Amino acid sequence: SLRDTGSLIVTTGLSGKGKTTFWNAMSTALILHNDIEMRADPSVRPFHAVICSAEMHPEIMSARLMAAYFNQPFWDSARGAGMAEDKIQSDYLPWTRRHYSFIRWPDRGTQPSVTWLKNRLRELVRRTGAKLAIIDPWQEFDDEMPERMHNASKWIGKVLQGFVGLADELKCNIVIIVHPTKLGRDKDGKTHIPDGNDIADSVHFYSRCDFGLTVHRTDMARDEMMLRVWKTKDARFCTYGDTVLRFDEATFRLWPKPAEVDLLQTAHTRVHWND
Repeated sequence: SLRDTGSLIVTTGLSGKGKTTFWNAMSTALILHNDIEMRADPSVRPFHAVICSAEMHPEIMSARLMAAYFNQPFWDSARGAGMAEDKIQSDYLPWTRRHYSFIRWPDRGTQPSVTWLKNRLRELVRRTGAKLAIIDPWQEFDDEMPERMHNASKWIGKVLQGFVGLADELKCNIVIIVHPTKLGRDKDGKTHIPDGNDIADSVHFYSRCDFGLTVHRTDMARDEMMLRVWKTKDARFCTYGDTVLRFDEATFRLWPKPAEVDLLQTAHTRVHWND
């Protein structure tokens, strides 16, 4: 399966459109799938993910992961009561420690280096057997470009190639979440949905990755979330095009959902739905 390939996956999208939410939900979906495999084969190890998020504290991240996996709001909401404290302590926190490791730079006033990040990833993946590592977002890290280098894009290409090698070495999928460059607006004041060619700083975010996708929400008042695959090196795992999912704001979980073709204003939309 994809989780065993050791691929570099680049994910982009406008701020606040769900990039982090998607990958959190994807990690819990992989754990759920792995649970089924473990019941069938006791030799299968628990699925583990490493998350390095500079924008969200591990406590908040953990609450959202618990909600998505157990399909229950962590906090009280219109959907009902939140998780009970005794259940959190006895069941849910041990589950989080079993399946997740968090990397957090202690000094938010400075940028951690890419070298530091790679060393921490290598250490944690080897210790836990993690099959997924999420870097969120790329712009929070110092890429350590030498002063003698005059081409930032070329340097970023070399750094990304290092992550390609690291993913292959560890047999762990590495996800890099990266913001797009500032996009212009059309005559109606709308921005187009960014893809790999719109990522800030370097075209190599497109050229170096094994898989590339955009996460987008057309209307924040609706529960649809769109995924657009704009790069794939192996059609066994995903193909080019769009998919629409339903986002549950109470549990942070994603579900397959049917949607109107014209919702995304694109002619190549494919809708996936398992009832």
